[in-house]
Formats: sequence, structure tokens, C-alpha cells
Amino acid sequence: MILLDTSFVIDLMRGNTDCMKLLQDTEAREEDVFLSTISVYELLVGVAHADNKIDEEQKIRESLSAITTIDFDKYSSYESGTIYSELKSQGSMINSFDILIAGIARRHNYSVMTRNGSDFNRINGLQVIEY
Repeated sequence: MILLDTSFVIDLMRGNTDCMKLLQDTEAREEDVFLSTISVYELLVGVAHADNKIDEEQKIRESLSAITTIDFDKYSSYESGTIYSELKSQGSMINSFDILIAGIARRHNYSVMTRNGSDFNRINGLQVIEY
């Protein structure tokens, strides 16, 4: 099972052909694909910076309608806290939202599909699919 990182969805919405191909290959293998509620939040925050906020929000909502979301629950928060501690002790911190996404993925044993492999690859026990 695969958890899409926010960067993947942004690139997909921008028509990135590598993303489209990767998603098609994933669907052909009949792998389940999810998006975290953290990524939904990140995408909607981006609307605040858009020139045409209404159109951008509609585009995001339409793009997300076909993707199953997975919640950031109590157990994901425990896992995220552990990841934070691990990264802090290694001196290799990453973006807080990426830690939360990684916590969801590692808690459920999902792979993360992302453009930001250099960040997610710092996390022990997390499978990363980079493009």
C-alpha cells in the first residue's frame, strides 16, 4: 500500500508525466493508494497563496475526490513522536508535516511516494518510492 506525499499530488495536478506514469503503474499492480489528511491540509493551505483561490480550491477538491484519505490518528501521532525523537537524536530533522506523514505511513507499514526522497529516506523503517 502506498501513501502519497503532498509533493506527489502537487506534481500530479501540474501534469508531471513521471507522476502520471508512476500512478498508472501502481494502479496496474492493483496497489491501494492513500492520501493523508495532513496532505489535504497542506494542499488547502496552498490555496491561500493562489491568485484564483476559488478555482484552485475546486481543482484540489476534484483531484482528491478519487483518492481515499487516511486520518492522522492517535497511533500515528505516537509513531510521529518516535520519528521526531529519532531524527532529533541523529541531527537530521525534516519538515514537521513530513514527520506526520511518515508517522502515518510507518504506523500502517505503507510506502511513501514522494519527490522528497532525501527527507523521507532519513527515517528508519520507512519504505520510500522516489521519482
